[in-house]
Parts: sequence; structure tokens; C-alpha cells
Amino acid sequence: MSTKKPSGQVVNDNANRCQNCNKRVAAVTENNDTLQCQTCKSYWHGKCIEPKLKSDLIKRFSWDCSSCKVCKECETAEDEAKMIICEMCDQSVHIHCLTPKMESVPSHAWFCDDCVKCKHCTERLRSVRTLAEGFWHQDGERLCQKCYDTYTKEGDECGLCKKSYEGEFVMCDTCGSWHCAPCSGFTEAQLQDIDNQTYICLKCGSKKN
Repeated sequence: MSTKKPSGQVVNDNANRCQNCNKRVAAVTENNDTLQCQTCKSYWHGKCIEPKLKSDLIKRFSWDCSSCKVCKECETAEDEAKMIICEMCDQSVHIHCLTPKMESVPSHAWFCDDCVKCKHCTERLRSVRTLAEGFWHQDGERLCQKCYDTYTKEGDECGLCKKSYEGEFVMCDTCGSWHCAPCSGFTEAQLQDIDNQTYICLKCGSKKN
């Protein structure tokens, strides 16, 4: 149904409504319960979906409603009976697309590695019910507290070790990546006077002074 404002502007009453309760939804923000499917663009309240979804955990990644879900690895919706869904982020994946593969669909709650394994040290972590209970990388993947303290402290990120570093950096003349002093093999003093020198990182080959 459409109505007209006094100005004559047509307003679609079905726009921005939850597909389940049909109530209007607020614009999607990090802090509210509104979800929008990245594929069909439909809106939902996390609390209106069964089982209820924790929107703050879902919004770490792009989200698809149940009608649009595909395997996050092979990006197909085939073999739906072999698709499992993470209880924390609501992403779906085929059991045979996992590494290592699963032989059968588990009968218990399942959590993907993005949600219960540290991105850097691969430590297994307990599941959480809210975003505030965990530590997270900027791309949405999980971190243990030790890696969080190491990789997210103030400073720029090194292209080799991926750690935050507050000192001098040098750019590899081959790959263009910026590296911290410890990874480059230079001292802080040397990096301050390196403008006229060529640097090729160990990953690209060898370092030249």
C-alpha cells in the first residue's frame, strides 16, 4: 500500500519493515537490532528470527537471510541438507567445504573458526553471547586477549608481522608493503636515514643496502 504526504510525495508503507513482524525498523547501526540481508536487501529484527540472533555478533560480517543463504566457502546454495550455520555469526557452510571436512552434520550447536578460534595464534576460545564478551580483529574475526593486546595496540600495522608498531617503518621497493624496524633488519637510527637506499623485504627476495 502507498499513501501520499500533503506535499504529494508517494511513500511506500512496506519500505524498511521487518519481514517477520511487519513493524518499521530503524536504520542499521552497530548498536541496534536491525539486520539487512546483503542479497535481497530485506530488513529484519534479530529478535524476530528463530532462533533469535544477536545482532551485534551478526554485523561483524555481511549477512544473508535464510532465503538467500549460501555456503561462505563455495558460495553456492546446493546440498542444503549438508549446510550448517554458526550459532554466533549466522554464516553457513557445507560440511564438506570445511577444513578438515566433517563427515556428518553435528547434532549439537556449531561455531565457525571465525567465532571461536584466535585469528593469529589459533587458540580455541569459548563461545560468547555478546560482542562485549570477546576480543575482535578489525575484520570481525576473533582474537584471544593476548593477541588482541599485541595486534591492536596504538600504532601502525607492519605488513610482515601484522603487529602494531609505533616506531619507524620502511617500504619495500618491490611489493610496496611497509615494514617495522625489527622485521626489516634495520635499526631505528638506520631507518631515519634510509631515503636514498634500496630496500627489498625478505618476503620478496633479499635486502639491499
